[in-house]
Amino acid sequence: MANKIRTLVAALVVPFALGAGGASAARPNPVNYEYVSVCALELQGVAGVISSSTFSGKNAAANKDGLLSKVYGADQKVSQSKPLEAEGLLYQIADKANDLANQGKLSGADASNIVAASTLPGDAMTCVMNQQ
Repeated sequence: MANKIRTLVAALVVPFALGAGGASAARPNPVNYEYVSVCALELQGVAGVISSSTFSGKNAAANKDGLLSKVYGADQKVSQSKPLEAEGLLYQIADKANDLANQGKLSGADASNIVAASTLPGDAMTCVMNQQ
């Protein structure tokens, strides 16, 4: 029993001690998301707007990746027949873009483009809402 516990602890602790267990080691950068829902093209459009936006600050890459992961999450929710949750994620994207603009980490123009792409009357939100 003690040997099993030691083995388990070693298996969990050693990768972190060597730096292999960090979040950056687990995900490639940049992340390539595969969109699969019926709204894939529309959601890829939102991702394209986010990808072409210029983020600033020490967390610029994390902020961009966070928004892109929400777009991917919306795609997954649509494919799981949970359009209301996908709609919520799209609104979170718009809110975060506005927050980043207010903090000076995203230009007002880029934030406006992200908001327009992720909310009504944008194609992505229209598609998601049509799945209800």
